Formats: sequence, structure tokens, C-alpha cells
Amino acid sequence: MKIGIVNGNPGGMKNGLDEYLERLGEVATARGHKVKSFVLRDMDIRNCTGCTMCWVQTPGECVYKDDTPLLHRAFVHSDVWLCATPIVMGHVS
Repeated sequence: MKIGIVNGNPGGMKNGLDEYLERLGEVATARGHKVKSFVLRDMDIRNCTGCTMCWVQTPGECVYKDDTPLLHRAFVHSDVWLCATPIVMGHVS
């Protein structure tokens, strides 16, 4: 089984989430699964600017290059997708 793990823990938070997700990936790998992990704080992911060029110039693909296509590819090719982030003031970080 192919498993994608997305770590949305912002930098500087000492809550054990990073260690938990690393261990989870190790256990899944030891059981024969292929695991691909992403730490969002280490990736170049930008907000949408609303320019609509993804509709006109490059249908379905943002004209501004960042790491988002890596996540898209992993999502499409995964059997299981785990997104984890701490709750901060009642909302996801």
C-alpha cells in the first residue's frame, strides 16, 4: 500500500507530532508499505493570487512554480493519505 503523510506542524512547536509521524512512517515501512512524507514548513507552497491564469494560460496548473505539484502527484498515487496538524486556539495550524 502507498501511504502519503503530510506534516502540517509549524516550526518551533514542541508537541511531539513530528516524532509521532516519523515513527508512524517507520512502522508502516517495516510492515511493507511505501511511505512518502512531506513536512509543509520545509516546502515552498504559496497562496493562490486569484490571477485565473490556471484557467486560461495553463489549464489546471498554476503559472507560479512552487512545490504544490509534488503534493498533487503523491496524492494521486497514494492509497492512503494522512494529513496531521496540531490544533491551535481551536483551529488547524
